[in-house]
Amino acid sequence: MVFAMLLVCVCALPLHAQQVVEPPTDNNVEARGPEVKEIEIIYIGPKLVSRAVILSNMRTTIGQPFSPRAVEEDVRNLYATGYFVNLRIQDEPVAGGVKVVVIVQPKPLIKEIVIRGNEKIKTDRVLKEIGIKNGDPLSEQAVAEGERKIREYYQDKGYEKVKVSYKIDTNEQFGRAVVTYTIQEGERAFVKEIKFEGNKSYKAGELRKLFKTRKKWLFSFIDGSGVYKDEQFKADLRNLRLFYQDHGFIDMQIKDVKLEYPKPEELV
Repeated sequence: MVFAMLLVCVCALPLHAQQVVEPPTDNNVEARGPEVKEIEIIYIGPKLVSRAVILSNMRTTIGQPFSPRAVEEDVRNLYATGYFVNLRIQDEPVAGGVKVVVIVQPKPLIKEIVIRGNEKIKTDRVLKEIGIKNGDPLSEQAVAEGERKIREYYQDKGYEKVKVSYKIDTNEQFGRAVVTYTIQEGERAFVKEIKFEGNKSYKAGELRKLFKTRKKWLFSFIDGSGVYKDEQFKADLRNLRLFYQDHGFIDMQIKDVKLEYPKPEELV
């Protein structure tokens, strides 16, 4: 928190001597403003944020000198709480000082989060991933981030073709919002086989050891192997390229990667 510094220079002079006081030259010293006599809060829409919360995030205080610099800081601090769509602060002259008027438009609060289309993964498990909860101020950025987290969670579980979308329904009168995520899970993808072509210098078995991606086997349900994860497979391809380059194959290229999706009964 930044405070204005008041510099008082006291000089003892002989009686009848003329005292000359020059204005401070330090540009960082802020002139003392009129006293703040009152702070009024005006809400646009429902009162979803208490006066106490607003004042606790403001440097401007009743009884202290009014400071435009402090007001700028107040605006930044209030926006940083994530509670407001819009706000502004203005001052009005009153007897003996100024009245500070804080005009705020709070964000709607999330009333409910609805998950639809999740047949393979429980709703409680999906809700833990999204990073928002009931009662939070509505942020579309946070809602979109939740969509991304759901997609990544499904893909990490092998649902590579999952599709996720969201919808926000807002009741402006009451300041409440319902967020709905719709999931199209698709089929879970397992790795049946990893094949290599064009590998003349190294056997396929040796190259497979470089991969964290493994094919499904009898005890995959124990060790978690056999699930196709796109990000992990891309990392495996990078490791494969580095392996060849480290062994002198500077111009090595992975010309093509084909993903084939056999029928479920072929995975047994």
